Amino acid sequence: MTFLSRLIGALAKLPPAETRDVIVERDLKVPMPDGVVLLADRYVPRGGERLPVILVRCCYGRRGFFGLINGRLFAERGYQVLIQSTRGTFGSGGQFEPFVCEHDDGLATVAWLKQQPWFSGGFVTNGAGYLGFVQWAIARDAGPELKAMAIQVSTAEFRSQTYTGGSYALDTTLSWTHLMANQERPLDTLRMLLTANRTLRPLFFRLPLRDLDKLADGEHTPFFQTWLEHTEPGDPYWKSQDFSDTVKDVTAAISHDWPVGARLARTEHLLCPRGTGLVQGSFVWGPQPAPQSTGTHLCHRRK
Repeated sequence: MTFLSRLIGALAKLPPAETRDVIVERDLKVPMPDGVVLLADRYVPRGGERLPVILVRCCYGRRGFFGLINGRLFAERGYQVLIQSTRGTFGSGGQFEPFVCEHDDGLATVAWLKQQPWFSGGFVTNGAGYLGFVQWAIARDAGPELKAMAIQVSTAEFRSQTYTGGSYALDTTLSWTHLMANQERPLDTLRMLLTANRTLRPLFFRLPLRDLDKLADGEHTPFFQTWLEHTEPGDPYWKSQDFSDTVKDVTAAISHDWPVGARLARTEHLLCPRGTGLVQGSFVWGPQPAPQSTGTHLCHRRK
């Protein structure tokens, strides 16, 4: 893992590591108000006390590659990182319902974080895609302890990604559903990566859409079926998961990167006018590689 962290750090042009001696506290239990327990891993350099905290809430796991790029790389550079598996993923309790619980679960996690003896008094958040959405979900309500957010290729609402231009984005939704259905079984994950194109491509030409998740994975996926049922932009299902109206009230510094080649979603709500609650923010759309932008913009400074 040290070799990989050295390699990725060099390729991403990150600042030099302060240490390679990183401690990982596994399976920390974070209780939710409804009794569900979410699991988290804490990455911290050995001997570090009350260091700056990075919170990463992730639906793709907290170890392996995701633990390396979201945890170890930053711990080697003087941060402590809490990577939490979102509800219903990788040992965390409850059922995974994309977007639905991220506001309440995120705020409960922040409340737990503030009570820990190693909490330094402030924290930042980091992550791309779904890991960016969970940041927007708590951004307004997390309190003054949230100092900055580093978001890549994400938005504060995902209805426009699910129904791109008003039409169901079958490629995106079915591919992601297939990933989520297989990612926790290592052999299935490898098989999926090798055969996903061959498995899914014929299904993009099949009807009815409600059968496609079962054809891909052998059983229906509840959230795929739910997305098909809620088609209209004003549907209460989507409104409850739309945090675009809260962006103007966020006081944390924000860095948001959107590399060229990534499909640009609805982002007008991210371009906040002067005079809003934002102290400082940036929206970068360009050819920067995502790992590099993560490392450099995480330290986005407030005025």
